[in-house]
Amino acid sequence: MSAQNQFNEAWWMQSRNDTLPSVNLLQIKTLLNSDINQSKKVIIAVLDSDVDINHKDLKPFLWKNKKETPNNGIDDDKNGYVDDIYGWNFLGKEDSEKSLEYTRMEETRILSKYSKEKLNRLFYRKKVPYNYHMVKSSYDTILKDLKEDLELYKNIHSGYSQVVDTLKSISKYKYITLDNIDNIKSDDVYINQCIAYAKDLLQQGYTYELIKSILDYKVNGIKVCMNLQYDNRVLVGDKPYDFCDANYGNSLNGKMASKIDHGTKVSGVIASVLHALDYKKSIEIMPLCITGIGDFLDKDLALAIRYAVDNGARIITLSQTKTFSLNDKKVKKAMKYAQKKGVLIIKSAGNENLNLDNTLRFPNDVSKRGNEVLKNLLIVGASGKTLETIKDEDSNYGMKNVDIFAPGIEINTLKPDNEYTEGSGSSYSAPIVSIIIGLIYSKYPNLTASEVKQIIMESGVSYNIMVNKPSSNKEKELVPFSSLSKSGKIVNAYNALLMAEEVSKKKKNKK
Repeated sequence: MSAQNQFNEAWWMQSRNDTLPSVNLLQIKTLLNSDINQSKKVIIAVLDSDVDINHKDLKPFLWKNKKETPNNGIDDDKNGYVDDIYGWNFLGKEDSEKSLEYTRMEETRILSKYSKEKLNRLFYRKKVPYNYHMVKSSYDTILKDLKEDLELYKNIHSGYSQVVDTLKSISKYKYITLDNIDNIKSDDVYINQCIAYAKDLLQQGYTYELIKSILDYKVNGIKVCMNLQYDNRVLVGDKPYDFCDANYGNSLNGKMASKIDHGTKVSGVIASVLHALDYKKSIEIMPLCITGIGDFLDKDLALAIRYAVDNGARIITLSQTKTFSLNDKKVKKAMKYAQKKGVLIIKSAGNENLNLDNTLRFPNDVSKRGNEVLKNLLIVGASGKTLETIKDEDSNYGMKNVDIFAPGIEINTLKPDNEYTEGSGSSYSAPIVSIIIGLIYSKYPNLTASEVKQIIMESGVSYNIMVNKPSSNKEKELVPFSSLSKSGKIVNAYNALLMAEEVSKKKKNKK
């Protein structure tokens, strides 16, 4: 199956109807093909975990820094980054293939940096929007959950390990899978119990290798992400809280992609749309690695935003969020820099079923007093596959602090090593909005960031549907879907392209 056919069947790209809250992506193909030679190049920066730059269906769309000569050890374009052909890895060790796989949670960073007294003093002086109790409570909850999960997966791993070793010994299979487990035959009662145990886990999607990787994740989550005494950031070799110390990281994209696939999957949503539309002329993806397993560092995010802007990106996709921020002011400064340069930032709302009007997540566009301070940030919630599930049950929401919704369930995308998968959550809603904006910019380059943001908000589709009130303990308390975001809508590609054409023509006629 070709890559184009692989994605043409995606539900969320189909034409919207009375039961399918999709975004009419495939319908815009004829709109895009008119005056195709007039299309302008648009760069979409993806700020996420490492990306598999060698994936056959992602590689055709990768941004390439043509001002840089590969592997000569020289900063040819004088942008401060040596050999940055395909972007930059802010978690890499200079002159090395090593890179951080795990990053500390922001709760861990805050508790390591500040004493209880100092943090409370900063809170009372309104220097930070959180006190010691808030941070410590969140830290303790995360650590408790990790420890409980660790014990659970230790027990599963122990039993599974014995079962797999037994089945391997009598079958000579290297791996025990759903495809081969029925071929293992025996009259022995214990072996048949092993077969039944393994088959039950495999049918739930839990291979032995997956259980082992989850166990490793839980172990390192405690050992690294929650470690108050040791910061593995020393591998990078920078000063983590000095935003002027920008000479760190490396250009070796893709080295960690097989271990952490989130960045590839987010980028893959953009690529999947381009394949489905057979639109290969003007959209490029710039991968910038800012996080591993854990929370991103504010410094990496701020510098990545500036890198994206300075190297030509018009859109930044950020499918990352966190509960606290040590240097939110510096991040907002970088976002304001992007705003000044006309760059839109598309951010996922997060997946905790929280009202962001009451509980902020970072980064955001809100001042300490609760006022909107940025005009170039679009926060996207995840919508469902049917009208009955029009709000993804896990998606964050908020009439003031979520701008619009986009599909976030069973989103077709790529995974490392030339494979395909589906993803769910607002992480996949954000790049859907990003690629729609990218196509608008490509066809109508005279539009400004503020105009395009308004087009996205106004051209979305309203649904007069009552939904269960999120976070409510009452079983039948209903609220309008339109009350869960600022626009009250789900993004729609076809409507957006038509409105963009109209706005673009009016601008041209005024000249």
